[in-house]
Amino acid sequence: MKTEKIQVVHVGVSGFPYAINASINRCNALYTIINKIGFRVFVINNRAVDKSLIKGRIHNLGSYNGIDFEFTPLNPVKPVSFLKRRLNNFMGRINELRLIHRKSIKSKIDLMIFYPTGKFTELLYYSLFSKIYKYPLIVHYVEYRSAFESREGFFVRYNDRLFDKYLTFFSDGVIPISNFLVDKLKERSENINYIKIPPLVDFHLFERNRIKSEKYFLYVGSIGYYDVIELIIQSFEQIRNNEFKLYLVLSGNINSISDRISKSIKKKSIRIFSNLEYEVLIDLYCNAKALLIPLRDNIQDKARFPQKISEYLASKNPIITTNFGEIMFYFKDKENAIIAKKNNKEEFSKAMKFVIDNPKKATNIGLKGYITGLKYFDKNNYSYQINNFLINVLNKSKD
Repeated sequence: MKTEKIQVVHVGVSGFPYAINASINRCNALYTIINKIGFRVFVINNRAVDKSLIKGRIHNLGSYNGIDFEFTPLNPVKPVSFLKRRLNNFMGRINELRLIHRKSIKSKIDLMIFYPTGKFTELLYYSLFSKIYKYPLIVHYVEYRSAFESREGFFVRYNDRLFDKYLTFFSDGVIPISNFLVDKLKERSENINYIKIPPLVDFHLFERNRIKSEKYFLYVGSIGYYDVIELIIQSFEQIRNNEFKLYLVLSGNINSISDRISKSIKKKSIRIFSNLEYEVLIDLYCNAKALLIPLRDNIQDKARFPQKISEYLASKNPIITTNFGEIMFYFKDKENAIIAKKNNKEEFSKAMKFVIDNPKKATNIGLKGYITGLKYFDKNNYSYQINNFLINVLNKSKD
């Protein structure tokens, strides 16, 4: 089978390549690899992008890192008007359907990769396309939605359970992000084709000169993890050192966090950033004294594996985390990471103080973390495994 003729189409999560978030970053890393090994990837964006998530102008058609993409809504930027948004979404779906049909009948889809938005009906929808046009469907699996405590309502929770339960039935291959999700897949099907891929990034992008700046801890994440951000703020408030600052790079509505910080005893030492260009974000990574990523002791955090872990490690600076979920498979305390004993402000604050009191040891831990990252989280190391996985899925679909 000649891989240069294999056409791969992405569906599901939209915003490529303009939105800077974990989903798009993961897709970019993976699809760049797939293109590099001889396949051809085409990304369909069936939803418009929120203006707050982008910089500059958006094009309906284009190519990024060799990956072709197209936006199917009438306007690739989400309209302000409710009615215009509804119409835009509707036409995005209609035009996507037409585009998939057109490519399918012209034999320009050999493999479809679906990055879920969380709706079980979407899994059924794209599975139907794969059955009608006879090409395999691969699904990204990055979270265990059944464990989401914040999602309320009978139908919402029922949707989540259906997705987790029947994912293997309606797909030909799966790309889980964690060992927990691998175990869940095996519970559902012993024969499912899968490849576990942790968070990936191109480590070459982080090779840059460091600049002298104020000393700061850095956290990058979504405002949706408010309890995690609150823990970080409380931990920082325990530190009496006034030389170190806390930088928070947040996506989403920051009003609630801004109000919280305004009441903090260390409000003058905490800065919020949002909607940064990726190059600016990389500079923040590379010049931080430590990077914060506390994981909680719950099923949701056991299943997920934050994308920023790979970016943190690429910076060569130490990460401060907790020993839950995937962390225990890759890191040891005071060797390649600084691991708080418990997920509370007292223990996490102690881990942050370690960086302040032991700068040389913290630097060495960061360098060892970088070596770990090169081995497990650099996208350039996964070409062979991904090629074999895709070929196996394609061959099995022809049996």
